[in-house]
Amino acid sequence: MRIMLINKSDFVESNILCQSIIKNFDETSDMQIWIYDFKDLYDQINIEPKGLPGIANSHHDGIKYEYISKFHDLYSIKKMKYSNDI
Repeated sequence: MRIMLINKSDFVESNILCQSIIKNFDETSDMQIWIYDFKDLYDQINIEPKGLPGIANSHHDGIKYEYISKFHDLYSIKKMKYSNDI
């Protein structure tokens, strides 16, 4: 079951989590494990209409949650780069 962000506290909490993930990101980590570990979070913030590329659900009530957007970009890049290895 996919859980979506729906209220301000969901966005604030996810933004803080994404900030922490980005801060602790280590390029030398096993990317397959990193992608697996954060797949659920990515699925929560990813909006992907059928046949179109995904975008970050990083705006709520006129506020952009910067770290949600940055995490989405980082995850998308790593997933694309390492998807053949998974």
